[in-house]
Amino acid sequence: MKTINYKGKDYPVKAGYYALSNTTEELKKQGKEMDMNNLMSGDITILEPLLFYSLKMGAHLENERMDIKREDIPFVLDGCFEEFVEMLPEFFPQKKKDEGVQGELKKKNVKK
Repeated sequence: MKTINYKGKDYPVKAGYYALSNTTEELKKQGKEMDMNNLMSGDITILEPLLFYSLKMGAHLENERMDIKREDIPFVLDGCFEEFVEMLPEFFPQKKKDEGVQGELKKKNVKK
């Protein structure tokens, strides 16, 4: 299982049905749409809920307690942004590694 490191602790991350369905619901409440094309084309607003629900699922699968609160996810994401973005093509293998969020950030010269 993939992990991210935050404050010296490795957290398991699993993006799948649970993470995507809950991300979709959270975005709907904000008046936004969850669209895989948006995610893979660089829409970073999707990353916060996706990371949160991927962490929840990872903790569940590893029988661990989830000790990161939803309101802390922007700080967690800031600390592991590159690490998490690099995982996305592995979660969604239909895109090549240089496409999607990582590729779009490179094209836009966004510093990580």
